[in-house]
Amino acid sequence: MVKYSIIFKYLKISGFLLWIALFFEGLFKYPGSVLVYTFFSLVFLLALVDGFSRKTVSSYSFLIIFIWLGFWLKLIVHLWLNYAYLEPVGYFEGTPKSWDSVLIVSAVGALGMMLGKTLFGQYLKNDSGHVDVITPYAPSWYVGRRVWLWTVAAGSIVLISGLNFFYGIAQSGFIPSLKLPWPLNGLIAWFLGFGLAAGVTTLAYWDYSIRNKMTVGLVGVFLEGLLSSVSSFSRAIYLFHTLPFLMVLATKRRLISIFNFKYYFFIAGSWIFILFVSLILVTLLRFSGNPIINM
Repeated sequence: MVKYSIIFKYLKISGFLLWIALFFEGLFKYPGSVLVYTFFSLVFLLALVDGFSRKTVSSYSFLIIFIWLGFWLKLIVHLWLNYAYLEPVGYFEGTPKSWDSVLIVSAVGALGMMLGKTLFGQYLKNDSGHVDVITPYAPSWYVGRRVWLWTVAAGSIVLISGLNFFYGIAQSGFIPSLKLPWPLNGLIAWFLGFGLAAGVTTLAYWDYSIRNKMTVGLVGVFLEGLLSSVSSFSRAIYLFHTLPFLMVLATKRRLISIFNFKYYFFIAGSWIFILFVSLILVTLLRFSGNPIINM
């Protein structure tokens, strides 16, 4: 046990020294404000540390890793290699002012995420932040409204994803083609980024609670992730919307009675297949632009 603690200690020190080296590598090549770059870097370092604190659930740690890789480390690699962006970048002009604006918005978003996690932890009043048991629970009214709720959920996913795809309301890297009255653009972006996924996973849990089955829930989670990903031109959305759900199933597999080898194989195979479909479709759309809008 002592040996492992020493190893982890040296890994932490090595990681911090590597971060310092990368920080200065980016600092010397960043075209904008030194203060903005430093603020951005420290916020994302704090987010990374916060993502591995003892009071953090696994899904939050997963999200933090991808956000840190996609924002901070990706910036450092771009500044280091100085490669051209091949995909759409919206209003971004590559000027020092544009760089500062992007980093400020990103840092504020990361602070908001950490604040939300802290407030949620206070609301739960759970010192560990982890749920060690699964107690099946669904509201008493869910049984009689199950079909209706799943129908509404499916319709909402198709409707919102379809509207976003055809009208270009909130698509990664693209300037909105349709500007709706405030706050509709932001609301649609929220549904595609979080709201639909939260709703479907809640229904999936309730479904398991009353039926001891996960098939309908898995189909709903996977299809929502696929449609939201393609509609938003975002390769990451499918991962963000499905992997946390699968991580919970994996960590609590001994408490969920439906699992066996065939079920594992079915889940893994389906997830990988849909992942490749989403990656291919989104990549084609991002390089060609929305073919419907451009007609």
